Amino acid sequence: MKKYLKTNFKKLKQVLKRVKYAEEILKEEIADPAVVLLASYFYGLGSTTEENQNVCKDILVKLHAKEEMISEVCRLIRLIEENKAEEGIEGLLINYKILSDADKLATLEYEIKAKSLDNTEIGAKIDSELRTRTGKKIGKRFLK
Repeated sequence: MKKYLKTNFKKLKQVLKRVKYAEEILKEEIADPAVVLLASYFYGLGSTTEENQNVCKDILVKLHAKEEMISEVCRLIRLIEENKAEEGIEGLLINYKILSDADKLATLEYEIKAKSLDNTEIGAKIDSELRTRTGKKIGKRFLK
């Protein structure tokens, strides 16, 4: 991951926050932790969806990950980037919701510090953007 981000410490910090939130959500939500955590690390490394897919595949192939795992992680990243989940695929849907919440929580944390959002704005973002019960619970900790 550091190879691709080089000295982009802001992006590295964002990735690590996203992973932290994904880990926290996974403690209470039933999902595929390997897929969610790998996608949390790889999402956003490239500047385009295609570049993200290539970075993800390259690294996971070097780590001798199974093709099924590589496919699931890349698929989840693509869905997040396109901001859509495939309804009816329950396992994928919860993985999508967790990764989405982890990313939105990391972004919300940054926005609160950078823009000094008030409780009304924070509450509105929690209610409208977060998709899991655990994500909403974590988000409520941001309320002052």
